[in-house]
Amino acid sequence: MSKSLPALEPFSWFFLAASGLVFIIACSNVANLILARTVRREGELAIRAALGAGAGALRRILLAESLILCVVGATLGVISARPLLAVLARYARVSLSARWI
Repeated sequence: MSKSLPALEPFSWFFLAASGLVFIIACSNVANLILARTVRREGELAIRAALGAGAGALRRILLAESLILCVVGATLGVISARPLLAVLARYARVSLSARWI
């Protein structure tokens, strides 16, 4: 942390922990959504298996769909992170300069 603003160090650790907790909650929500989609598609998967698709083929289909969703989500996150980080940095700079002057 910066030596000029030592009073902000506990707050930064708090926000780091809070953002980590939000990240864990978001990951568990995504896992639950993928599980719910798979359960909802049991009929389709049973028909594919009855038509001769093996367990490996079914896993590959589900994995491919999940990977597509992950790549799209990560891409959107990276694209939106840079402008949002710039806004946050500008807000923090204005807030800190007004508070510590």
